Amino acid sequence: MFFESFVTVGTTKPEFEVADIFREFGTAYQLKYPTSQRQRKVIWNIRNCRTSVLGGYIERCDECGKFRINYCS
Repeated sequence: MFFESFVTVGTTKPEFEVADIFREFGTAYQLKYPTSQRQRKVIWNIRNCRTSVLGGYIERCDECGKFRINYCS
């Protein structure tokens, strides 16, 4: 039997995004090439965009009472 979730994640992501490249290859890149503090901060922000690391908020539907989690970018 299928039960519908009471909580959904409102932030949807495409199948592939730039953050995936940074997550997979960012550390190796930084070990091979020197990066400035500003570049490291940008890489960190891209890796964590639309994740719980940057925080988020919960919305509640006034009609059905369901909750939706949205992560900040």
